[in-house]
Amino acid sequence: MPLMSSFDNGVAAMMAYTDAMNALSQNIANLRTPGYKRTEVSFSSMVSNVGGDTSNTGGVTSRISRIVDAPGTIEKTGQPLDLALSGPGMFVYSTTVDGTGDLFYSRKGSLGGYNLDGTDTTGTSYLSAFENLYLMAWEIDQSGNVAGTTAAEMKAIPYTLRTDFPGRATTSGTLSALIPAAGATTAANELYYYDADGAQQNFRADWTNTGTNTWDLSFVDSAGAAIGTPTAVTFDGVGALVSPTSVSVGGLFTLDISQVKQLGTYFVKGAYEQNGLGKSDFIEWDVSESGIVSGKFPSGAIAPLYQLPVALFANINRLESLTGDLWAASPDSGEAEFFELGETTRVISGATELSNVELDDSFSQMIMTQRAYASAAQIIQTADEMTRTVRDLG
Repeated sequence: MPLMSSFDNGVAAMMAYTDAMNALSQNIANLRTPGYKRTEVSFSSMVSNVGGDTSNTGGVTSRISRIVDAPGTIEKTGQPLDLALSGPGMFVYSTTVDGTGDLFYSRKGSLGGYNLDGTDTTGTSYLSAFENLYLMAWEIDQSGNVAGTTAAEMKAIPYTLRTDFPGRATTSGTLSALIPAAGATTAANELYYYDADGAQQNFRADWTNTGTNTWDLSFVDSAGAAIGTPTAVTFDGVGALVSPTSVSVGGLFTLDISQVKQLGTYFVKGAYEQNGLGKSDFIEWDVSESGIVSGKFPSGAIAPLYQLPVALFANINRLESLTGDLWAASPDSGEAEFFELGETTRVISGATELSNVELDDSFSQMIMTQRAYASAAQIIQTADEMTRTVRDLG
């Protein structure tokens, strides 16, 4: 090998180790960056050309790659719209509301509301972790079925719902109470139900004693008008209800009275529950482990409206790296396959995934890289001294 080629070897090595030092520095700087994936540098020896061409003199070269499949540390934040993935895959983002735009992928799930001017003409804000992209999901229909399996069927999720929860009519209720066995001939429970419009309707259940261990149960609305017709209720001699165990409240809903007892001399109203929900405004989104995005309402209603997908790749480490911890599919990674979250990966709500950088390992590699760089610099210094010696001999 010619003496001058020693300079080439040393310079090539210094350039390779400079790449490694830059990558390590970037990793350490992004130690706590949500969704960041560490950069690794591998080295390869360049074999000198033995065919007579002296331009290729060997040395070392570097190759930069991103380690995408290694998970980062999950850190709790307490913010309900901070989402972290536990398992393989990535969230799906698009440049358009309807999912027909370009698709991008990220593990970053710190969501906020963004209004993308010029893209959405309604002025609606949408959930996203990026100012210029929409988080994608499949809609859930009124029957609870996920409406879609492909990217073309995905939609953006509004940051807030403009429509109220319509309410849910009461279909059943349960009443427990103690009816006096002696000393009183009437008693009443103040109750309520929700109608088909989600409005609360108050009514009263009146108990009227008609004989030993027998009572009439009737219902009247808030204006005093009768709801349906009275029902005869009988008890045994030790307080247990004999029949009926349930009654119809004027055909509106069924009331379970099996927990009503006849005991003592005092009336105890007991507990009452019903399954209806009132019409109410939207409060916030709730995201389950399986990626179901549900609207929460003051009435206690939780309405599942969207299903988050997860994107999986044949070779996720070969995704094209973009700025801001975003990724795009490449020929080497393969196209994304979409699955419902919960099948292969679950969502941790109120948490964020930090980088997958290991600080102690990064510092160890930095020390070794610095020493290798110094050795490469020594090669150049030695070659320079040898060159001057040869020059002086002439």
